Amino acid sequence: MIKRYLESSVSGLRSRGWFGQFEPSYPSTTGLTLAILVCCLPLVLSCEVPTHLAIEGGSAPTFRLSGNGVLTSLRVRGPKKQRDILGEDASMYWAIKRKEGETGRTVSALNPIVYGEVPSGYITVYPEAAPPLQEGERYYVQVITVDAPGAAGYFSITGGKAIQDPER
Repeated sequence: MIKRYLESSVSGLRSRGWFGQFEPSYPSTTGLTLAILVCCLPLVLSCEVPTHLAIEGGSAPTFRLSGNGVLTSLRVRGPKKQRDILGEDASMYWAIKRKEGETGRTVSALNPIVYGEVPSGYITVYPEAAPPLQEGERYYVQVITVDAPGAAGYFSITGGKAIQDPER
């Protein structure tokens, strides 16, 4: 009986190493590792990447965007009243939004967006044609997204170039 017990215990061990050391043989952990990866992969892939905005170009600024949020709208406001209405829309120089029924595209897929040029799948809200931006004026751009935080920033036109104000 003891002999049978020892034989069964030894059969669960396998020889390894130069000095004949024995280790217990364990079931493969490949299945467990694979299960953990399958469960964690969607969490890693679904992480929100915040929108990053860089403003450059000339008197018609270029908005360079990165991130994985879906653009719902982009708005440029300025210092002068553009229409006779109340609220922030009175100073809206240019605004675009996603077309009804469109799923939208990520900001990275739309990159870059040029002031006054409407990307495919989007429509102009204000105005039909974007007014020229004036030298020395300060403007505010807001990028509104879903599935990740948006972005916003100030810029001005100086020497015919769009200059982004440093973040405060």
